[in-house]
Amino acid sequence: MNAYLDTLRAKAYAHHRELLEEGRRVTVETFKEKWIGMEEKQVLLLEVFQMHNDQVGKLVGKDYAPLTLTRYKTSLQHTQDFIKWKFGLEDIDVKKVQVKVMKVVQT
Repeated sequence: MNAYLDTLRAKAYAHHRELLEEGRRVTVETFKEKWIGMEEKQVLLLEVFQMHNDQVGKLVGKDYAPLTLTRYKTSLQHTQDFIKWKFGLEDIDVKKVQVKVMKVVQT
């Protein structure tokens, strides 16, 4: 019985360590998902951006001008280049994107 409990304890510590290494918050819910093997699906930034551009592309001539689509494609390319340069990745999970808001003080 003690050997079985040791095995469970080791598994729990391993899951805890994996959550930390993945940069995820360790909560009861995330731990439970890890324990039962129900992994959270990543939502990738460039993938979402491309889906948006595809939708805009279908609406060019109706709701959007062709130049608008060109600008969105350029923005996607700049975002892709930045992710490669800054993080060395092909794409990044949306949950890992941190938005820093600067407070503008009016005098």
